[in-house]
Amino acid sequence: NNVLLLELEEEVRVEPGMPLMFALRGNSPNPFAGSTEILYDVPRDASVSLRIYNIQGQVVRTLVDGMVSAGRHSETWDGSDGGGHSLPSGVYFVKMSAGSYDHMTKTLKLN
Repeated sequence: NNVLLLELEEEVRVEPGMPLMFALRGNSPNPFAGSTEILYDVPRDASVSLRIYNIQGQVVRTLVDGMVSAGRHSETWDGSDGGGHSLPSGVYFVKMSAGSYDHMTKTLKLN
């Protein structure tokens, strides 16, 4: 049996079904044509950014940039850039940042 001990500086209430940590859970379907749903978890109200990057590391779309309430969330990306123009087929990356959490995952877009 594994035991996890945590020392907390403040009281934390855990409600059933609420995530315990920040997580970028990826997207579905992947690869996709049309649109894809990006899933992510926020354990407490926090400032979150969710951005799409191209293979050159340039931000092509910002899906979330601001306060997000605690819970499980999803955002739909239709494969377009910030101006609403359809992006070419290829490899794109989704990056989630929230406080010290910073994670990137790969997604494939097909037309």
